Amino acid sequence: MHFLRSLVFNFATYCGSFFSTLLALPT
Repeated sequence: MHFLRSLVFNFATYCGSFFSTLLALPT
């Protein structure tokens, strides 16, 4: 269960940074 929790946390962090980069892009 610890591995799954860590995986979900890492995925959430990746999504957060990805969306932050999208919002930072000039439109």
